[in-house]
Amino acid sequence: MVSALGVFFFTLMVIAAQVDLTRAEYQGNRLARLRDEGWQFVGDYAYKLATEQGGSLPVRVNFERGRKLCQNMGGDLAVEGIRNNDLRYKAARSVYRGPVWIGLWVGLADKQGDGLWNWIDGQQAKSNDIKWSPLEPNGKQGKKLCGELWGEERRFTMNDMVCGGRRFAMCEQKFIR
Repeated sequence: MVSALGVFFFTLMVIAAQVDLTRAEYQGNRLARLRDEGWQFVGDYAYKLATEQGGSLPVRVNFERGRKLCQNMGGDLAVEGIRNNDLRYKAARSVYRGPVWIGLWVGLADKQGDGLWNWIDGQQAKSNDIKWSPLEPNGKQGKKLCGELWGEERRFTMNDMVCGGRRFAMCEQKFIR
């Protein structure tokens, strides 16, 4: 005879297996959807330049509009992966392969104009998080400044820029395969 407790535990095991399968299917479907939408995978993150809703071409926008577009696409301005100096270059090259310099909005700002740079996730930027371009940041304190990933040739470093400038926005989504 099977006890009620035995049936209960068997049922829990079946449900747990279904949840694991459902989670794996969800991750697989999400991976396929992101690939179809043009997201590029680097480490545990997916990257794409921001587009207007329904659009396929990246658009140059100010910092706040870029952040909003990234959020509408299911992510936010790049922060997590680009803190890693090794991943920063790979992530930037995954979304931009042009031959000339370019500025890409990322989730870094000195919104108070006090010279203290913070990531949009609320963490204060540390010197090892940011590889500034030579002579950067060079903006004036008191201005609201935002961080752009500045690409030249084979390197991507940080530059400070007035937040109202028009740049492409580098979006990021966390993705664990």
